[in-house]
Amino acid sequence: AALYSNTSARQVTCANNLTVTAGTVNTLSGAQPSTNLTVTALTDVTGTLTLNGSAATFTGAVTINSGGTIGKNSGTGLTSFAGNVTVNAGGTFSHTGAGGTITQTGANKQITINGTGTITGSVGNNITVNVSYALLFGNGSTVSLQYVTISQPGTLASDHALQFGGSTNTITQIDNV
Repeated sequence: AALYSNTSARQVTCANNLTVTAGTVNTLSGAQPSTNLTVTALTDVTGTLTLNGSAATFTGAVTINSGGTIGKNSGTGLTSFAGNVTVNAGGTFSHTGAGGTITQTGANKQITINGTGTITGSVGNNITVNVSYALLFGNGSTVSLQYVTISQPGTLASDHALQFGGSTNTITQIDNV
């Protein structure tokens, strides 16, 4: 299913929980521009949420379950998380495209990847990951980072921005980080 907004603002707000149990929810419909997405509560993904070039704002916790994927294939449109993000074993978080930005706005919140995490920019157009606590790869995760800038902006910096923990991780690529 594609999210579609018939207004010039191209904005859809889910004013409660967003649950994707199967199939694909896509923010791009045909030749139309990407629709921006705001979720005001929890997000739980077992299917696929494809963000394309959309600006996406998640104000609650985000969980990607086994078999689930949140993917963004464009550097346009900020992806913002206010709560913790957890990618469970078998889940995938993928953000690719030149010059994109992932920002975590909640204090002491982190992005924990126990499944597959792929963040790939391009030469001269890194993807910027602003975390309030840490980007943590743990518990058997598979990691691919290329052309990525990881930082802790402002007064939120309280820990290591990039952490590896838990059991053995599989690193397929760490390049220009």
